[in-house]
Amino acid sequence: MTPETLKILEHKFLDYADRYISESPNLSPLVLKKDHTIRVCDEIESLVKDIMQDASFSYLADPSEQNFSLSNFSSVNSQRPDLLARAMALFHDIGRFRQFQTYKTFLDHKSANHAGLSIIEIDAHNMLSICSERERELIKGAIAVHNAAVIPQIEDKELIFFMRLLRDADKLDIWRVVIDNYLSPDPESKDAINLGLQDYGKCSSEALQSILNHTYVKINSVKELNDLKLMQISWVFDLNFSHSIRRVKERGYADQLISTLSIQKKSDELNNALKCVHEYIKKNS
Repeated sequence: MTPETLKILEHKFLDYADRYISESPNLSPLVLKKDHTIRVCDEIESLVKDIMQDASFSYLADPSEQNFSLSNFSSVNSQRPDLLARAMALFHDIGRFRQFQTYKTFLDHKSANHAGLSIIEIDAHNMLSICSERERELIKGAIAVHNAAVIPQIEDKELIFFMRLLRDADKLDIWRVVIDNYLSPDPESKDAINLGLQDYGKCSSEALQSILNHTYVKINSVKELNDLKLMQISWVFDLNFSHSIRRVKERGYADQLISTLSIQKKSDELNNALKCVHEYIKKNS
């Protein structure tokens, strides 16, 4: 990946996104996705540069991978893994534009898997035609699972690295988006960000139990807005790099999300769950 190649890819993304925005009667959610994409590009570039400064590292989500080395990666040996990572971020949500135009929602379970739609749109518009075969393999492979419940077990360690990297960068900006929405909601995009969920001042026991088990809350446990917030808080358990955890701590994401919970009765179970989150961040940052 070269700077010149990345510049061409950026123009392709902007042309694609701006066409959908200009044709949409409800452009705010699409502008939100465009802006999110640009920020995820910055997040992933910052992350990969920080990680590259480490001689070795271990994945938080897979402690069996100790003293992991990047030196045998083709992207590292080419000296510009940051550009390749940025290209992944650039197209990771491109399927969102077609999704919203077709289904009028960002809810995958009420429409289609947006990661899959992203791969379809990338191929349909030859977005990666100027990339090498290996670059296309890595970019599309990372995008395909950026929203998956788990990362597949495969032998390609370089691809796994970029899968993990994209997932972390995506979450880091989603946290910023949802916190801004909860603290200062925009009437035009609030429903899209809240996934149409209502606030009844309660939460599901399944969501709390997931956090107590140090796992992230599954979407099928989300019954109302507080559950969605608990799911977003629980994402800390799905982060892959200590560099990502440090960003969560420095930016105060967990505390800000917790402050927006409207659960009327603060149970011991809720307090213990939130304590688990704070302890995990402290231990791994």
